[in-house]
Amino acid sequence: MADASKKSRPVAKPSTAKSSKLIAGKSAGTGAKTPLAPPPRSAAGAKAAKPLARPVVKAASKLAARPTPKAAAKPAPASLPKSVAKAAPKLASKPVAKPLAKPAPKPQPVVAAKSAPKPAPKTAAPAKSAAVSVREIKPPAGASLLLQGANWVTLNMVREVLQGDVRIEHGRITAIGERLKPRKDEQVVSVHGLTAFPGFVQLHVHLCQTLFRHMAEDLALFDWLRNRIWPLEAAHNPASLAASSRLGILELLLSGTTTVFTMETTHHTETVFQELIAGGQRAYSGKAMMDSGRGVPPELREDTTASLDLARRHLADWHGKGRLSVTLNPRFAPSCSADLLKGVAGLARESGAWIHTHVAETRDEVQLTREVFGRNPVQLYEALGYLEGKFLGVHAVHLTEAEKLIIAAHRNAVLAHCPSANLKLGSGIAPLSDLLARGIRVGLGADGAACNNNLNILEELRLAGLLQKVSRGAATLSAETLLELATIDAARAIGLEEEIGSIEPGKKADLVFFDLNHPSIQPAGTPAQQLVWSASSRDLVHTLVEGEFLVKDRRATRLDHEEVLKNAKFEARKLVARAGLEGKVRL
Repeated sequence: MADASKKSRPVAKPSTAKSSKLIAGKSAGTGAKTPLAPPPRSAAGAKAAKPLARPVVKAASKLAARPTPKAAAKPAPASLPKSVAKAAPKLASKPVAKPLAKPAPKPQPVVAAKSAPKPAPKTAAPAKSAAVSVREIKPPAGASLLLQGANWVTLNMVREVLQGDVRIEHGRITAIGERLKPRKDEQVVSVHGLTAFPGFVQLHVHLCQTLFRHMAEDLALFDWLRNRIWPLEAAHNPASLAASSRLGILELLLSGTTTVFTMETTHHTETVFQELIAGGQRAYSGKAMMDSGRGVPPELREDTTASLDLARRHLADWHGKGRLSVTLNPRFAPSCSADLLKGVAGLARESGAWIHTHVAETRDEVQLTREVFGRNPVQLYEALGYLEGKFLGVHAVHLTEAEKLIIAAHRNAVLAHCPSANLKLGSGIAPLSDLLARGIRVGLGADGAACNNNLNILEELRLAGLLQKVSRGAATLSAETLLELATIDAARAIGLEEEIGSIEPGKKADLVFFDLNHPSIQPAGTPAQQLVWSASSRDLVHTLVEGEFLVKDRRATRLDHEEVLKNAKFEARKLVARAGLEGKVRL
């Protein structure tokens, strides 16, 4: 059955049985050839080809005729303030591999591509070969990592599933081939029997709330905030925030999230920045901004000018350090004054930073926004100019028709869907299929451990799909579509599709490896189906960010599991006491 949400994005159909080689791959679990999308067969029933038996140039040559999703028109980036520009490192852009040249009719040996003149290397056409498909770019000499023998779910333009090896140099994928010859002094790691996917992108998490897990149960949003979350956030000190951040980062890495957007509390956010940089993930993070609102504790209620000044200092001091980008996070409209919201708009124009805020999560929030500002949330943010820059709106459960039209008209506007949190807080179900059908860019997020109660994106993938099938029909949102929401589509939504989101030469080596041989996953299915509908974080083996193992053999490399858990329990007890919640929270 056709996937209703994908009508606007047809997949190229090979014209002959031979072209099925372009997308055929082997399942790590069964050894059966399982393309991500089943290839057509000839009338004679031609045999499926072996993986990588021919180059993929035929598909590449036909891509011009294949409709592809229109990339958002990128606005002219606002220059960072001088102080920020000095702090942010100058990153030279690196090219993505060009399409392959047409193969010669007879097999020839593979020759590595030559690099273009420095300083900006360009991809040269690979040597022609009818026997082995190798896509390669030549980086500067240096340390190299060769990963041998995985099943690679590439999420490239033709959605290939390949079997073979990947070479990584200086954090980027430089070659993909069936049998790449190890080089002298190259680190070689066997990943035989594993299935590799692009690293997952999460668009909404609260690391500051990881210590609050199971401390705010069975409450609707405003009671949850006023009676538990805000008092606990107000009681945070640097030590408890560090413990909360480490626990959240560990959980994210162990479930495959390599890029994450986080919204923290109003104070001590520098501690979270330090932990994110130390943890190694690619992160977009910033302090919550709130200077108004009923029930906001004095410890969280900020002075308007002070809130904006601190956000400006964060941009200057932290933006571009490690893999960290700083964002502007007005918590949600009812917790902000008009002056603060206007100040955020000005700072975003000045810095080019993302604005990350909650939008239409509950009917109560929408009603309160109308009472205070005379508009619905999206209409308010449009009037402020938020949607002209980089805007990330979280939840979008209760959007009006007019608000959907506004978001669809602004190609830089992105929404984060958080199905588990929306269900647990009784907020509702976001109209994900409808949003996608309108061409609105949507990604997924776990939200926080206090309202989910985990940070595992695999849970969000599965639940997002099941909820839409109930409301829109069983053919809605295939496993392949859901996987794209957490990888290439999420990367495209945040403007990083040239860097991450798929496994291709030239892209950063953000990779996750799963063992899909568990009895609860086998015996059939494509890799996408196995991952989305059956796998769990238990099945993750490795997580890499820019070629660095942040999880290897199910253990984090930068964090000590036992120490993180011990410290989290220790700091949680002290935090509950400071918040005055002893006797109300079971530890």
